[in-house]
Amino acid sequence: MKKCFFSLLCLLSSVMSVSGQVIDTGAIRSGRSVPYVVRPDSAGGVSYSPSLRSRAKGGDVQAQYDLAVCYDGAYGVRKNRRQAFRWFKKAAEQGMVKAQNTLGLCYFFGYGCLGNCRHAAGWFRKAAAHNNPAALYNLGVCYTYGLGVPENDSTAVTFFRQVADSGYAEGQYQMGVSYENGFGVVADPRAAAVWYRKAAEQGYMPAQYNLAACYERGIGVVADMNESLRWYERAALRGSVDAMYNLGVIYGQGEGVERDTIKSLAYYTMAAKKGDVASMYHLATSYLTGEGVEAADTAQAVYWMGTAALRKHVDALHDMGYFFYLGVGVEVDYEAAFRCFLKACDMGDIDSAYMLGLFYEKGFFVWRDPDMAYTYYELAASYGHEGAGLKLKQMQ
Repeated sequence: MKKCFFSLLCLLSSVMSVSGQVIDTGAIRSGRSVPYVVRPDSAGGVSYSPSLRSRAKGGDVQAQYDLAVCYDGAYGVRKNRRQAFRWFKKAAEQGMVKAQNTLGLCYFFGYGCLGNCRHAAGWFRKAAAHNNPAALYNLGVCYTYGLGVPENDSTAVTFFRQVADSGYAEGQYQMGVSYENGFGVVADPRAAAVWYRKAAEQGYMPAQYNLAACYERGIGVVADMNESLRWYERAALRGSVDAMYNLGVIYGQGEGVERDTIKSLAYYTMAAKKGDVASMYHLATSYLTGEGVEAADTAQAVYWMGTAALRKHVDALHDMGYFFYLGVGVEVDYEAAFRCFLKACDMGDIDSAYMLGLFYEKGFFVWRDPDMAYTYYELAASYGHEGAGLKLKQMQ
């Protein structure tokens, strides 16, 4: 079962419902650039025209902002980040609050300018002084990570609370995270569950997922598997891959519900198609054994096992090693098997260490090398692998 999104770094959604624009923390994690700073659904249907540019040049602050949006989203004009930044800055300097927040995002992500988190926090603060919810939220993120300001969870919570008290789901969710983990407040699981519920009932997917996990584990609420399933299913419908995976586990193992392997496989398939590696592995084993499917399908088992192995799932690497070693759904290929076992061993898989010992003992793909065989058998045996222990006795 996957854990709740109890880390701020792991939890923030890249698509927010707060009016205005907020930091895409997924971009912070990955280091990727952002495609725009004003979401298409917030662009207001603007389109470039010579008259719009003329009004912007004449100092019309709304025209300056709209012209920036046009350059940002390529609405009737070629996309130009530098021009977008230029016109957002002009509007912000004239005191337009939403432009100040958007300019903060430009500095935060280096969008059309050199990135500068101190400048970003400064512009967020200007907009936050006017109680702009997006700016308050963004300033909270800055204090959470210490970006442009000193890291301070208590200060971050102050800003998140203002957003939450105004009824915005993102702020409510962050208050739940804060109370769950004791970030800037005294840890209080009950308060966490209350805030998660507020955000979840607004349809905010990360909160729906966390609330489901609270009901599953009895965190701040009385454990209730039916409620847990209800919220996991809502989160899954909104695209939560982790919720899909957890539903696969719950129905597959019959945890508090009637076991349903078909439903389990359906959720694993949904998650796997969205790139979840653990779900790929579960699918592979289901197709290999025939459990939850109409009939075993070795080709599908190899496909999903191989896909998971390519994404460095240790169990998938180990099992693909055996597929190549024994010729399960593929031609026997000792070299490919050796490489799979080696990668899995490097990731801590003990049986793969045993298999490497066997390869060196028998000379499969590699030259026979009793010393290397002994080394790998000794490694596996040190972690309790019985077969490796017997091999060591035979070699002594």
